[in-house]
Amino acid sequence: MIANWIFSVTVSVMLPGAPVSTPVQQPMSGVEAVLSALDKYPIVLMGEFHWNSQQHRFIQQLLRDPRLPGKIDAIAIEAGNSLYQPLIDRYVNGGDVPRDSLQLAWRNATVPLAWDRPIYSGIYDAVRTINSKLPAAKRIRLVALDPPIEWKNVNKLEDFPRIWGYRDPVWVETLEREVLTKNRKVLVLAGGLHILRRDPPDFQPKGSDRFGLGDALAQRYPSRVFRIYPATGSGKLARSMAGRKPGSLVRVAGTALGRQSSQILWPSSVTMFRRVNGKTVPYTLGKKDYPPLATLVDAILYYGSDTTTAPLPVDQYRDCAYITELRRRNALMIQVFGLDQAELIDSLARQARADCG
Repeated sequence: MIANWIFSVTVSVMLPGAPVSTPVQQPMSGVEAVLSALDKYPIVLMGEFHWNSQQHRFIQQLLRDPRLPGKIDAIAIEAGNSLYQPLIDRYVNGGDVPRDSLQLAWRNATVPLAWDRPIYSGIYDAVRTINSKLPAAKRIRLVALDPPIEWKNVNKLEDFPRIWGYRDPVWVETLEREVLTKNRKVLVLAGGLHILRRDPPDFQPKGSDRFGLGDALAQRYPSRVFRIYPATGSGKLARSMAGRKPGSLVRVAGTALGRQSSQILWPSSVTMFRRVNGKTVPYTLGKKDYPPLATLVDAILYYGSDTTTAPLPVDQYRDCAYITELRRRNALMIQVFGLDQAELIDSLARQARADCG
């Protein structure tokens, strides 16, 4: 039997249940804890729940803390196409960059529509504001991690490099080139599941063509990385933080929480896919397949129960050229990410009252 794993996670609805009573370490203020971690580790990974308003209020609070510039040289974000790094550099250093040019950095990422919400452009704006008060030698660099895709050159599936569908190996390459080989300290903002020390299905180190960001950094910089996983809503992980104040961070090493199965980081089930005898076969991980939580992350940052999604302003979709391009990209990316956004794109055009056909 020959089995080759295909990385894919099926996200299911979280099952309700009673709060988990688990003693944990005394929590710290999240901002204080992140700043403290930056004193001790040159690489701090902050996992993000995409589009979560409450978490992004915290991120803005952290970014605007006057102590932050003295602790890092760069902030690296998933929400930006690295093709536009020179333009981003110019903007965050106070240069005159028109908004319709800057927005290409988040609009033209590999995943259509992922970063159109203002909470992501708000990160760009926050770094520009921070740098406006600093001498040039002390300014923070904002590094875009997403693959440098030039959409006008992608007209068929073969034009989209296979590795870009996994993205993380490209992130690692970019992070090393732009930050780590220059011995700079960095705060990384990326989706929570990307920061784990090891990934499913076997939670063992992966090769450079398939490793996640957290896995790659664990292999290459084992003692230099601190991983902060987000908890919000009413899922298992958030329930384990019951009674904690939103904005609290809890380290998990040596705690009852850290000894729990890391299954609590995922929905009620995770389905992987593998090739068996030439066929794609689904495989659902069981509880015994997951290692203890503390083997994957170093801390949990609790944002509270608010799962409000940041608004997606529809005025921007009056641009029929953009709508047409989103439809084209969607048709291509269905085959890569397995997500069909055609209905959403059409809905946004209708809400914007755009006559785009």
